[in-house]
Amino acid sequence: MIGDKMANGTTLEINGVKLAEVLGTAPHSATSGWYTTYSRLDKQIKRQVAVTAALELIRADVQAATARVGNSTATLQSHLDSLSEYADIIQKAMDTEEQK
Repeated sequence: MIGDKMANGTTLEINGVKLAEVLGTAPHSATSGWYTTYSRLDKQIKRQVAVTAALELIRADVQAATARVGNSTATLQSHLDSLSEYADIIQKAMDTEEQK
C-alpha cells in the first residue's frame, strides 16, 4: 500500500490534507480485512487520481523552477507533453501496490 510518510518520518500533505487521503490510499479496516478507497474505485476514477497526482507533481516542479529562474514556461510545456506518461507510471505503481 502507498503511504504518506517519507523516509524521514514527515507526512506528505496537499493544502493540509494527507496525501494518502487525497489519493485514496489511506488504509481502512472492514470485517473482510484492510482496503483503501483507491482499491474500490472504477478504472476511470483511478485514472483521474493518477492524473491529479501527476498534476500536483508538475505544479511543485514548476513552482520550484519559477523560484529558481523566474520563468517556467518551457518546464510547464515539457511536463504537460509528458502528463499521460507520468499518469501511466503513477497508475501502474498504485495498481501494483494495491495487489500486494
